[in-house]
Amino acid sequence: MDNPVLSEPVNLGSEINDTSDAYINAIRLDDSLLFYTRRFKPADFERHGRCNENFFVSKRNETGWGAATNETGLAAYPQYWGHFHFDGLTMFFTACGWPDGYGSCDLYVSYFNNGKWNSPRNLGAAINLAQWESQPAISADGNELYFASQRSRGGQGDRISGRA
Repeated sequence: MDNPVLSEPVNLGSEINDTSDAYINAIRLDDSLLFYTRRFKPADFERHGRCNENFFVSKRNETGWGAATNETGLAAYPQYWGHFHFDGLTMFFTACGWPDGYGSCDLYVSYFNNGKWNSPRNLGAAINLAQWESQPAISADGNELYFASQRSRGGQGDRISGRA
């Protein structure tokens, strides 16, 4: 606070931004990939009233960031996508309402092998309870996972819910 660093936000342009909400971004440590969540209305939005989310990636080129694509190959999982942590080879993220879930939203992991992301794996009952888990972040040494949770016993605080 004694030595603030001033910065000017820079719009990443039409290669990244469109009319959809885009958020929860991460940049790979070598500054070559921008990874983020994009929220959009699916074709059946009028019937269900729910937006979908999916991961997008943009590669840095000589002029800035290239066109964002869904190169994760995880689009086959149509349920809600959430928050993630990304180091370039491992992706921790939140997914809600998946059939193998323990609660409303659970933490998952996917690994980048042989040029593609493998099928996501639920982190299991040691992490995911019947409540809500989200916002995963992995420590720099990869040995600790930090996350938000709405646990009924022993927890502090609460999460903010968009539902009444």
